[in-house]
Amino acid sequence: MALPFIAESAASAIIENLVSTCSSYLEACPAACGMQDELERLQHTLPQVQAVLTAVEGGAPVMVQNKALETWLWQLRDAVENAEDVLDELEYYELQKTIQDRDDKVRGILSNCKRKFDSFVNRIFSDDTLKRLREAVKGLDRVIAGMGPLLHLVTGLYGPRVKCQKLEEIKNARETSSLLTESEVLGRDEERDLIVEWLIEPGDADVNVSTFTIVGMGGIGKTTLAQLVYRNERVQEYFDPIVWVCISQEFNVTVITKKILECVSREHFGDNSLHALHENLKQKLTSKRFLLILDDVWNDDKMMAWEKLVAPLKFGQRGSKILLTTRMRSVADMAAKVMKCKQESLNLNKLEESDYMLLFNKHAFLGVNPDDYKNLQLIGEQIAKKLGGCPLAIKVMGGMLNSCMDYEYWKKILEKDNVKLQQGNDDIMKVLRLSYDHLSTNLQLCFRYCSLFPQDHMFKRKKLVNMWIGSGLIPQSICGRERPEDIGKEYLNLLTRKSFFTCKTHDNRVEITKKYFMHDLLHDLARSVSLGECIKIGGDVAENIIPKTVRHLSVEMLNLLSIREISNLKNVHTLVISVKEDNRHNADHALEFIEVIKGFRKLRLLILDVNFHSYKLPNALSSLIHLRYLSLSLQKVVNESIEYDALTNLVNLRSLDVSDDVIENIPYISKLPFIHILKNFIVQEKSGYKIGELKNLRELRHLCIRKLENVKSSEEAIEANLNEKKYLKSLGLRWSEGHSNSAEADEQLLDNLCPHINLKKMRIQQYQGAKSPCWMTNLSLVNLTTIELIDCKRWEHLSPLWQFSSLQHLFLQGLHAIKQIDCSFFGSNNGCAFPSLKKLLLWDMPNLEEWIGIDDSKNIFRLLKT
Repeated sequence: MALPFIAESAASAIIENLVSTCSSYLEACPAACGMQDELERLQHTLPQVQAVLTAVEGGAPVMVQNKALETWLWQLRDAVENAEDVLDELEYYELQKTIQDRDDKVRGILSNCKRKFDSFVNRIFSDDTLKRLREAVKGLDRVIAGMGPLLHLVTGLYGPRVKCQKLEEIKNARETSSLLTESEVLGRDEERDLIVEWLIEPGDADVNVSTFTIVGMGGIGKTTLAQLVYRNERVQEYFDPIVWVCISQEFNVTVITKKILECVSREHFGDNSLHALHENLKQKLTSKRFLLILDDVWNDDKMMAWEKLVAPLKFGQRGSKILLTTRMRSVADMAAKVMKCKQESLNLNKLEESDYMLLFNKHAFLGVNPDDYKNLQLIGEQIAKKLGGCPLAIKVMGGMLNSCMDYEYWKKILEKDNVKLQQGNDDIMKVLRLSYDHLSTNLQLCFRYCSLFPQDHMFKRKKLVNMWIGSGLIPQSICGRERPEDIGKEYLNLLTRKSFFTCKTHDNRVEITKKYFMHDLLHDLARSVSLGECIKIGGDVAENIIPKTVRHLSVEMLNLLSIREISNLKNVHTLVISVKEDNRHNADHALEFIEVIKGFRKLRLLILDVNFHSYKLPNALSSLIHLRYLSLSLQKVVNESIEYDALTNLVNLRSLDVSDDVIENIPYISKLPFIHILKNFIVQEKSGYKIGELKNLRELRHLCIRKLENVKSSEEAIEANLNEKKYLKSLGLRWSEGHSNSAEADEQLLDNLCPHINLKKMRIQQYQGAKSPCWMTNLSLVNLTTIELIDCKRWEHLSPLWQFSSLQHLFLQGLHAIKQIDCSFFGSNNGCAFPSLKKLLLWDMPNLEEWIGIDDSKNIFRLLKT
């Protein structure tokens, strides 16, 4: 069963919010009726709803297929979403009215809007909104009324005895030992030797017992590698005793301690207390150089349990080691933390092609002569490549193919897009599903969402997190005082630490960036657990059956005619559309496309990559009042008839990813108070485009202001309120090339564009002043990591750069008047005032004669000069 995208915490918050909102409305308008009874029932039954959802979430690892429960969960999901939509609509209208009134306290009013119904009702409460509010209440009431029989069902499915029984079955199925089940292990010699060398090293002089962790996804061969290490002759000679304990899912300190003790002493221990077990084990291990292998460890958060487990182990002789296998890097961190040693680990990757082909052939051609099946060898090679180098997947698929040595059968398997989910690969999914079941519900939602992306997709952190937020997977109700962006980053970090993503670092000229990847098998898992809610479709939409339960949809269309096939999916929250056909001259289809888009009234996120432009598109989008994320990749057309101001109707937008020509034509950008990124804000002298439009955009993270010469006074610059934008991470300040302002005017203007102390990256371009702004000389930007100064040809004296103690990247280009750069500071003895500096790039600096305080021969950082 793929649980609907509704967590107990989110559902409870929405229902409580709905009851509170309606109750406030009824107090303000006593004459209103029609939902008092339903509200009372919702208040009364909410604890029962919470109990059902909590039981279902808690029982996910032993989920039992039950159609009645699944049907009710879908119905509850729909009812909760309807309630969320109407509440969001109320907030939208209140926010819109607040913006129209130009109230500086937008955030405060928004948070209190539900308690101000006396004025709120008179201003914006329409009959349609009231009708939808009543429908939301009654819809929830109807669904919850049908919950009664499910309370007993849930108790039966997830009661203590059943759950214990199921967990015991899982535990027995996953129990491992030190004995190899394979007669020959292929492709892990290098990893085995690396671990063996580490094990027999004396280790840190300050630590008696050290830890090493093998980390990797399910089925990648962690246990097999640990078995190889266990059986290694050098290891056997170096350690005594050597203990193997399979932990699996139940981290019971007493049980694990008893297993270790029984393995060390070769005796059986009954129901001894933990104290007695600890004392006995301590005595057995004192002055012994032991190796303890803990296989299949999951616990990464129970610090006290870990402390209890390792207490007697710390008495081992210096050089004793603990080797762990786990799917989660966070386990490696925990083990090193409790043992107070350096974190040492190996991320076990897929097999190399030569090794996985040997393994595949071993299983696919078991019991036969491969030379007798040369017609299958090429197909087998292509199938093996699709399995991502995962040993378990290769063994299972090879065994399945071996059962039918028929060319047409193998060809059919090869041609299936979802080859890894076929037949015998259910075993692989069961192994990986255990990792998924151990995630919290909120992490499960974010992981499932990634099925919208293609295999081998390179995820960028900011975009993925913003999409999670935009689609409603990180609702404000679970954030409290934390920002959704911070929670989203933590979710991605957790999914990476638990091996659902692989993070790779890329170093370019300016900065170091991180890219995230998902193994093909994990991508398949995301698809399998999100069935009915997340769907990615390529090619002809008409060939696919799209369930009406879908909420997150990605479609690659061959032509605009396909849009008709999704026009009935009115409840979609996420819509990603890419149209490959050249439709520049197909106006009829473009207009139909726009009309269909208008019908998706519940959208939170919309990404359009289409090869046409239409002046009617902005107007069509203006009715999508729930939108948080909008990305448009359209054919570039300069058309004054296009009414871009319609986009400012989308007052809830957080992420707006459009081309520069669209951004510069959106007037009154201040109407989008939650917008995060403005890469191309062009200052104009006419109303709606002045720099004062930035005043209330307090949520900005990245901002680039262009054509600063159009700011008519230094006082006008103050209205941008840059010094109050505490979330702003990067800032670009740019004048036009060859502008006619005086040096004094530029200097006064730049002085009044002082950013907040939290700023990390700054670029100044085409500035014609001769001196640094005051805020670069008064130590106010201590968090700056990147400074780029470009084509500021009259700038004569830079501020002493040593004051930027966090600086990592310095890029100077076209500063023709600079003769000297001062990097020294009083009392410096190490020859470098930049403890964090990684890159220093100089370009087109013809008059630079002297560095002060820098000796680049010491190779302290990379110095690039031209």
